[in-house]
Amino acid sequence: MAARWDVLFDGDCGICDAGREFGERADWFGVFRWRAARDPEVARDHPHLDATALDRAMHVAGPGVSLSGFDAVRFIALRLPPTAPAGVLMHLPGIAPLGRAVYGWVARNRKQALACRLGEPTILHRWAASVLILAVLGLAGGGAALNREDWPLTSAPMFANEVEADGARYAFRFLGEPRKGKAVEIPADACGIPELRLKRIFFGRFYGSVDPGYEYGAFPGDTPEAFDARMGDFFGRFADAARERGNLDAAFVRIRLQVVRQAGGRTERFDVGAWDIRRREFRRAR
Repeated sequence: MAARWDVLFDGDCGICDAGREFGERADWFGVFRWRAARDPEVARDHPHLDATALDRAMHVAGPGVSLSGFDAVRFIALRLPPTAPAGVLMHLPGIAPLGRAVYGWVARNRKQALACRLGEPTILHRWAASVLILAVLGLAGGGAALNREDWPLTSAPMFANEVEADGARYAFRFLGEPRKGKAVEIPADACGIPELRLKRIFFGRFYGSVDPGYEYGAFPGDTPEAFDARMGDFFGRFADAARERGNLDAAFVRIRLQVVRQAGGRTERFDVGAWDIRRREFRRAR
């Protein structure tokens, strides 16, 4: 099988090279091609990546994917059979902020380590790389065991299999709109399902992503009409369940779907569309 994605790493770092050795052995299906970031052909094949960024962190680049640092690590881990379970855990909400912090510290300080400066992977480098790999696996497993969550802002990228450069986070809001007056947020658990579970169901089974490689629910070849139909299906069920429990105000005429984007200390809100309660149909915002 031809490699689908390039892994670009610091070829002058012994620890990084030991990580490459592990990755190549674990890549049973050959989906990754490991390349030293300073290889002149890398600049030709990936002109959107500058030398400074490549020196700062490992990157994964290829069709529809451009990831770096911890996000590149978990992307790789999910696709290597021996580390796939850890890759799944690394995508749980709450893991990414810790993973990015740990990866960033290691990357910034790696050149101070003798194991990195020596260049060629020796037993010392392999030992250091093993410790780092086990630390990442432990981080993922520990986060899962502790059930760490950071909703309503998820640590997982929600709308593409790519982390934005500014580290943006996204969240959904359901707003009940009366005929007159201000819209009121409807709690996600109004339908009787816990908030975290409900939002996972909503994104994975209804909202989804058009990226076929996205782990949280993909709708490749999606159309606006199909999206509207899924939203109508979801909000019909949500409203009926909330009404049965007395959690849907009778004054509401619409339920508006809003996306919240938080990045760089700023919060932005975007209306996706609204579900008409009487007509039982969803219409996207124009």
